[in-house]
Amino acid sequence: MRENNIKAPVKEDPSYLRRHNLFVVWTHWVIALSSLLLIFSGWGQILFFRRHRIIALPGLSWSEQHAFLLQLHYVFSALLIAMIAVHIAYHLIKKERALLPQGRDFVQALPLPGQIRRRFPPPEHFKYYANQRLSYALTGLALFLLVFSGVLKTYKNFPAAHLPAALLRTANQLHSIGTYLLVAAIVIHVIAIHVARKHRPLIRSMIDGMVSRRYAQKHFPRWVARLEEEKKEENENIPPGT
Repeated sequence: MRENNIKAPVKEDPSYLRRHNLFVVWTHWVIALSSLLLIFSGWGQILFFRRHRIIALPGLSWSEQHAFLLQLHYVFSALLIAMIAVHIAYHLIKKERALLPQGRDFVQALPLPGQIRRRFPPPEHFKYYANQRLSYALTGLALFLLVFSGVLKTYKNFPAAHLPAALLRTANQLHSIGTYLLVAAIVIHVIAIHVARKHRPLIRSMIDGMVSRRYAQKHFPRWVARLEEEKKEENENIPPGT
């Protein structure tokens, strides 16, 4: 007889597969929201909202308060760096490298003649499309530039800090480049997942981590086969009678 304080395991809908656990979903949204707030607070410090009269819009008059936006920028910078570290550590521990771009991903993205392109057939999907891996690489590059240059820009504010003027100019330029790349990555990400029909079923996977089994079997058969193999091995290792 089952004890009252022991709950039966929750069975997931067999017509869906778990593509991401909730921890991955949570870190994705924290990084995404932190990035958006950093872009907002960063543009506020360069008087972007005043220049384009955004401060005149209802409820946005506070967006020209430089001191508040600077503090907001520091807070979400720290949060973003922490979550990037967590993201990297988690995937290293789990040995999950499916999102890392492959050489042929970059080749397929180049405007090459058909004869050359045929020599480099697109890589087979495992868990992610090639353009998802490239988007991940673009986002990673943008965040790296922002974090690296942001650390230099913050360090110069310490009383004992001294950095060459040329290095500070480079840091400012890298910060601007990183911002533009991040905005481009966000725009591409949002457009691709809403415009391309084959991406739409993946929207749910970034909310509750689930994706349709039918969709996964059609687009990611190797990943589904791997899941089924792991589940079979897990069932074989369960002692009889348990």
